[in-house]
Amino acid sequence: MPALTNPRWENACQLRANGGELVKSYLQAGFGGKPANADRFFKRPDIVERVQEIVQQRFEDERKAREIATQEAGIDKSWVLKRLKY
Repeated sequence: MPALTNPRWENACQLRANGGELVKSYLQAGFGGKPANADRFFKRPDIVERVQEIVQQRFEDERKAREIATQEAGIDKSWVLKRLKY
């Protein structure tokens, strides 16, 4: 799923995926109103899907970065197990 077409929706999803609180993410994205509106907004299927997608993408990016860093440093499971003995 690509970025949402509505910039406020996308911003709210990004803030929520960063671990922001429900209502705080909603308000920081430029929405107003009651806290119940934030709850309804973040329960929408398209919004839930987008937040999950952002979280998954970030997790995958971090995993790849860790993998590259360990390869460049020459660290693998056997290296860790040898050092663990000491």
